[in-house]
Amino acid sequence: MPSQLNNLAKYEKVILYVKTKSFARDNRVKKEIDSLLEAKVAVDVVVFSNDETPPEYHGVGVKKFRGMKNSAPKSFFVRAVAALYFSGDSLMHARRLEKKDGRRTLHWVADPVLFPLVLGLRSFCRGGVLWDHHELPPEWIFRSRLIASLFIKAYESAEMVVHANKNRMLYLEERIKRRAKNAKIINNYPREIELLAEKKVDSLADVAAQGGFIFLQNSISDDRCGPSIFSAIRRCGLRAIHAGEASDQQLLELEKKVGPIRDFCVFAGSLDLLEINWLIKKSLCTIICYKQTSANQKYCEPNRLFHALGLGARVIVGNNPTMVDEVVSYPGAIVLADDGSAEDGIYFALKGIVAGDGLGMVSVRSEKKTWSKCEEVIFDILGK
Repeated sequence: MPSQLNNLAKYEKVILYVKTKSFARDNRVKKEIDSLLEAKVAVDVVVFSNDETPPEYHGVGVKKFRGMKNSAPKSFFVRAVAALYFSGDSLMHARRLEKKDGRRTLHWVADPVLFPLVLGLRSFCRGGVLWDHHELPPEWIFRSRLIASLFIKAYESAEMVVHANKNRMLYLEERIKRRAKNAKIINNYPREIELLAEKKVDSLADVAAQGGFIFLQNSISDDRCGPSIFSAIRRCGLRAIHAGEASDQQLLELEKKVGPIRDFCVFAGSLDLLEINWLIKKSLCTIICYKQTSANQKYCEPNRLFHALGLGARVIVGNNPTMVDEVVSYPGAIVLADDGSAEDGIYFALKGIVAGDGLGMVSVRSEKKTWSKCEEVIFDILGK
């Protein structure tokens, strides 16, 4: 089929196909939907997720795929079958909509494992196909020569490919030795409104009032360098507040590696964005690390970092290329010599912040990066 993507201004409808662990918590997908609505196009959503997806979002119909219960099973074989099953179901849904709805449609496929859907839509449906790679593809795709060849064919056939950041795009295209026909970058920057307000957490008011604490978010696991982070904080004699999942089992596993942690860290559980804003602004700094154990980790799309930078917070980050690029001109950042695996690096960075080595809260950023920049890219894609 000839490419129609340069004429997207004539498209009247977008069907968004989403594979995610939790639709309720997938802020990137929700921001994309809101931006599509802002562009004045009709939107339908097809979702494969583990949570109970609502039948609509902001007036947009949401079709829940119920063929399988788990969108990300542990078995690589089952993952491949799940992607194929969801792709087939979505393709039949698209065909049914074509018969009932004559509007010109853009198919927005939002997951790298949905290459069968990309191929099916290009072969059997009208309209354009955009492939949204919010993550790099999993390794199981490249373990089979047949599956890898189908993935590459889908990459070449999609009329546009969206990547979460430039580093991921360059890595993937070097690996598959192909380039997309058209490519765009849509970072997962926070909405401006998410940075403008805050909400006090009453249960943490006494701890926060003392100041001098380190704010952590989803930082317990090894792949977020939890052992080195907690060891360094304790070694500095500092306190911490941790937001996000922290089960008793996870804490016990962490304490086996680093010793007692509950005497200096308060585990606050899940907090909303406004509560996180309040804590970040009260904190001495926040630490954000991704152990470089995979390409997705190395070339991370650091949502926590984007949020902290938007608030002008002091940050300590690993030397992952994407995080280095984000803080290169940011005066409130310390970049570690490694990804955060070494306790000593975090310890000396914390000591520097405590000593006040020129790292204050940043009241105004020279370049504020928010979702409005991403929305401009979406409008450009749609020819708005």
